[in-house]
Amino acid sequence: MVRFTNSGTEACMGMIRLCRAYTNREKVIKFEGCYHGHADAFLVQAGSGVATLGLPDSPGVPSSATKATLCAEYNNLDA
Repeated sequence: MVRFTNSGTEACMGMIRLCRAYTNREKVIKFEGCYHGHADAFLVQAGSGVATLGLPDSPGVPSSATKATLCAEYNNLDA
C-alpha cells in the first residue's frame, strides 16, 4: 500500500498511527535533536537547544501530548 501525504509531518503522524495500531503499543521513540514534524508528540527535544526530559520544549504543547514519546540519542546503539 502507498499513501501520499502533503507534508512530512502528515507522513510521520500516519506512520505513528499505523505503528501503534499494528503493535498495540502507545509509546514511540524519536531521536533527540532531530526534527520529525510539527505535531505535538514530536516536539520533544526537537533541536531547539532546550535539554528536557520528555517535556515539550515548544510553547503551547501540553505535557500530556508528549508522555508517550521517548527520546534516544542518534547513532548511539547503547541509548
